[in-house]
Amino acid sequence: MQTQYLNVQGIAKVTDFAQSFYYLACSNCKRATNAYGDGDFWCNYCAKKVPALTKIKFNIQIADATGSIEAAIFSEVAAEAYGITSADAIDVRKTHSIHTKLEHSRFF
Repeated sequence: MQTQYLNVQGIAKVTDFAQSFYYLACSNCKRATNAYGDGDFWCNYCAKKVPALTKIKFNIQIADATGSIEAAIFSEVAAEAYGITSADAIDVRKTHSIHTKLEHSRFF
């Protein structure tokens, strides 16, 4: 079976600013962790003491004239498509910078 791709044109927006916009991951294996704050932690997946890495993940709503759909945005797409950094994700409740960047983006 051949993979099919769709282009969706619509407006992307954050509808829940109470959600978490980032998570901490292992800098070695990149898996999500239960680490708290900056600094080294013990990763149960790769069995190493490593620094935590801030990764972006948040939910958006994409809407057009036909309806809407929820989607999750991760680090790579956030950076490439919207120019959103880890610092933006950490400070989102103070600055609303993610909403501003998405507001100026008219396609996904």
